[in-house]
Order: sequence, then C-alpha cells, then structure tokens
Amino acid sequence: MNQAETAKLSELLEQWNDADEFSRCIEAIEAIPEQERGLFSDRQAEPGLQQSGGAGGS
Repeated sequence: MNQAETAKLSELLEQWNDADEFSRCIEAIEAIPEQERGLFSDRQAEPGLQQSGGAGGS
C-alpha cells in the first residue's frame, strides 16, 4: 500500500471504530493481501479488535 492508500484506510478505520462498526474494520483489513498488510494492520487493527472482543465481534 502506498502512503495515500494507507492514510485513507487509517481514516476510514478510525471513523468506523468510533462508530462501533468493528466488523467493517476487520473486513477492510482482511481485504488487503496478507503480504501487503505489514505493521500497518497490526497496529491499526488492535483498538477495534480489542473493543469488539476479537475478530468474531460486532
């Protein structure tokens, strides 16, 4: 992912997280090919996953 894509995804994840739409966060991250996720998804996903109770939440 380039910087613009990363910034846009980060913005969307923050909006969805704030709106308690955790499944949208998870779906967006899972749509990124695993080899492209890198540290971005690990660090960005944590708040939503913790609040939703894990990947099966929301």
